[in-house]
Formats: sequence, C-alpha cells, structure tokens
Amino acid sequence: MRIVVTGSAGYIGSDFVTHLRDQYRARFQVLEIDLASNGEDVSSVETRNKIEDFKPQIIFNFAGISGEKACRERPHEAFLTDCLAPWRLAGLGVPLLVQASTLSILDKGDSRYARYKGSAEVHLETAGVPVLCLRFGTLLGSSAAGPEHMRWDLPVHKMVLDAVTQGVITIPREPLMRPWLLLGHLRRVLVGVALDAERSIVPAGFTLQPLVSFNASLEQVARRVARRVQLKTGKPVTIDYAVGHKDLRSYASPAVCGTTPGHCSQCELESVVEDCITLYRTGTLAD
Repeated sequence: MRIVVTGSAGYIGSDFVTHLRDQYRARFQVLEIDLASNGEDVSSVETRNKIEDFKPQIIFNFAGISGEKACRERPHEAFLTDCLAPWRLAGLGVPLLVQASTLSILDKGDSRYARYKGSAEVHLETAGVPVLCLRFGTLLGSSAAGPEHMRWDLPVHKMVLDAVTQGVITIPREPLMRPWLLLGHLRRVLVGVALDAERSIVPAGFTLQPLVSFNASLEQVARRVARRVQLKTGKPVTIDYAVGHKDLRSYASPAVCGTTPGHCSQCELESVVEDCITLYRTGTLAD
C-alpha cells in the first residue's frame, strides 16, 4: 500500500516513518514530503502534483507550523500550511486523509495556532471526502527517529532539561489542566489507521477523534518530573512559580487512547523523563 507522510522530518512524522520502515517495510511504500529536509512545501502545486503521481491510498498530514510562538512569527506560512494546505490535500481525491489537529482548539483563548487548525477542520468537514481528523493532546516522548528529532520545547521535555541543567522547573502559578499524549500511544493509533486503510476500512466522511493518554495539571506533571530527576541524578529540584502565562491556558479532554490513565501513564511519564535525561547526559541534545 502506498502512503504519503507530510512533515516527515518533524517530531511526529519522523517517528512514524521510522517505525513504518522498521516494522512494515515490505508492507507499505512511503513517500516522504517535508519542507525542511527536501524543500517540498505541502501547500505548493508542485508538491501536490508529486503526491498525485504517487497515487497513495492514504495521506498522513503532519506538516504544520507548530505552536503559538511560531505562528505569530510566521503568520503567512502558518496560514498556508496549517489552514489552507489540508483543504487542498483533501481535494486530491485520495481514499483517506488523516489530518493532525490539536486539542488546544478547546482553549477559548486568542490562539492563532488553534484558530488555523480549527479553520482547517471546518474546511475538511465540508470537503465531502473521507477525512480522519486527530486532535492531539500535548505530546511527550522520545522519537524513534533519534535524538536529532527531539522537540525540547514541549513542556515535559523542557521541564526535564531545566531540572537537570538548572535544578528548577518554572510553571505558571495558575492551576492549568492539560490533556497529554504519549508519542508511543500516538504511534500505535497511526499504525492501526494504516492497517485499517489497507483493508479499505475508512470513515465514510469527516470523523473527529481526540487522542489523550491522560489529563493532568502542569503542576502535577512538574512534581512527577522533579521527583524522577532527583531520583536519577541525586540532585535537588525545586518548583518555581511564575505569574501570567498568556500562551498556556486550562483545558482538558475526556477522550483517552492507548491506556487507562493512572498508574500506567505515570510509569510511562517516568520513562519519558529517564529518556530525556539520557539524551542530555550522552551529549545528544539537539540544538
């Protein structure tokens, strides 16, 4: 089966592509599309023509300008990639488009990133073609593609880095709830979608699916990270509270994927913390 993965050099895309190569090389033929690694802009006519020529059975669209800060700094590129490109990909008539979206849409604040992703969902809902729109919680976990694809700006990863290098984790004083998604859980869901598509099991139209491993406040997660870093390094870690975080607000989602929240998610969170410590200690910290 032929699969297109856009944003294939990014945090999610590289992890998924690496897993497909390692576990399903003989089963799936993968076309990788990425602006950073090969200069292919998913919003361009040339890239869409290349995808059409490949004749895929499924497109996983992970291309995007991620996060509020990047969207503010590159608003035109963010609009083209996050909002307009998904609708254009849906117009290619591929049997299934899997669109990466975000649960930050539930955040009622003035978020450009959430607005663009929300607008894409509205366009896709009226496209009249099979679309599976996956709303991700805040991601955490090391990529199967290696340390160079690690996103150290993600909250849990940054907490670990700050705890190891500075002995302090800074979080908002406000009690902010977040939905969290382990990268390993997402990987299993994506593989399941690909295997279903291979058997022609696809949504009849637009389907929206939130993906969450567990819900927890930033403070709860920060305290777990601090305890694990202290245990692994033997050095004290303190929690510092900052006032006002305009880019982080409180929202949660009842949907759960991968495992039941609680002990399993806590163990896996601790495993993520240990992975981050190992990446830093071995000198493989990405710039």
